[in-house]
Amino acid sequence: MIRALTVVHQLTVGWPQRPGFASARDLLVADRGGDIRLDAMPPPAVRAVRQAWQPILTGAECAIHGDAGAGNVLVADDRVTLLDWDESRTDVPWFDFAFLPATAAAPVPVPMDALVTAGVTGGSHYHRFMRVDQLWRYPVKSVGGEQLAAATVGSLGVEGDRTVVVRNERDEVTWAGEIPALMQLRAVTVAPGAIDVVLPDGDRFRTDAPDADDRLSAAVQAKVTLTGRRPDQPGATLHLVTTTTLRSLSVALPDSVIDPTRFRPNLVLDDAVDDGTGHPEHGWIGRRLAIGAVRLRFTEGCDRCVMITKETPTVPHDRAVLRWVAREVGNTLGVYAAVEASGPVHVGDEARWLD
Repeated sequence: MIRALTVVHQLTVGWPQRPGFASARDLLVADRGGDIRLDAMPPPAVRAVRQAWQPILTGAECAIHGDAGAGNVLVADDRVTLLDWDESRTDVPWFDFAFLPATAAAPVPVPMDALVTAGVTGGSHYHRFMRVDQLWRYPVKSVGGEQLAAATVGSLGVEGDRTVVVRNERDEVTWAGEIPALMQLRAVTVAPGAIDVVLPDGDRFRTDAPDADDRLSAAVQAKVTLTGRRPDQPGATLHLVTTTTLRSLSVALPDSVIDPTRFRPNLVLDDAVDDGTGHPEHGWIGRRLAIGAVRLRFTEGCDRCVMITKETPTVPHDRAVLRWVAREVGNTLGVYAAVEASGPVHVGDEARWLD
């Protein structure tokens, strides 16, 4: 692997820059190049990225692969094949070695830990793969959901998500802000189009059962009915948060219990490198992401309300969470995405930037 990369580097010294791209040297003063958009990052993060690059900006520039991680390398006998050259550009060669193990004898001018910092921090939004950590569906709107191993994602989001709503005695669609006890229940899909509501004591009933409305009303101590739901507009049908954001919130609120059930995302992505804000997905608006065949376009942040304070089967009632979100991040946590191409999604799937 090291030999193959070194040969590429030696044969391409002095090559012109790929149109529209920029080297790390260029990006010490420029804001954009290829997939890198420093102007979309907070100023402290930009300063950290440029500082991380400084130690390795030595030697002649050449053509680099730009994403030489394990997923893009095939080794067979004495032959090395490098796949997926969409991140290639002219730059210092050392970036290609940032994905190697720390023990690798790469011909780099700095210790491997400094190289990894430069390669990963500098390309945190662009060169590091994320993975699907959790996948959730909420068959009944404002009721707790079900964690999945796999799901089909279409233009209206996760298949079977929020297909039933709860209506109050005025025949208006209601929510957990009006009836907090809804969040202490769970809804699970038992067959296509068939949904069970699970009560706190473990008892359960089908949403289309003749006595479903009476049983739900008794459980939440309010007169309610269950009805089908019309699909939303497809511009914001999938809700996503990162484990980076959840960890940052846990650090900021050590006395609060933070888990995804507070925020009700469909997807939780892992390995999103912190851009200096603690919530990197807020910088993704307008960008496109691939998870297998699925194509997502991030459209807007997720505005928060009292629902994130409510008790669920796994977290207690806690007003401190909403106060912090309102004060520190403008009442937005997580992002919405439009689904531009449908397909299956599994926990563990790789997520890759398309732009």
